[in-house]
Amino acid sequence: MLPGLFSFQGRYRILHLTWVAFFLTFICWFNFAPFATTIGKELNLTPEQIKTLGICNLALTIPARIIIGMLLDRFGPRIIYSSLLVFSTEWH
Repeated sequence: MLPGLFSFQGRYRILHLTWVAFFLTFICWFNFAPFATTIGKELNLTPEQIKTLGICNLALTIPARIIIGMLLDRFGPRIIYSSLLVFSTEWH
């Protein structure tokens, strides 16, 4: 076992923050399916439009991952993930 793996110091801190961020991202992404009917009712969408949103939700992840990967290589995970959180926050 790696010593310090369960600590929150140094490189292990980055590891734990990264997997938590990744986990939260997937929880948000997978929320579309159970909330699809509620989203459809709130936005007055037809069943065909809900299906189109589901397809776009899946299909657009491929180019998004490529773009985010390139941005991560250039600017680093802290800046990019923080920017994504700010961008995806609903403003009132």
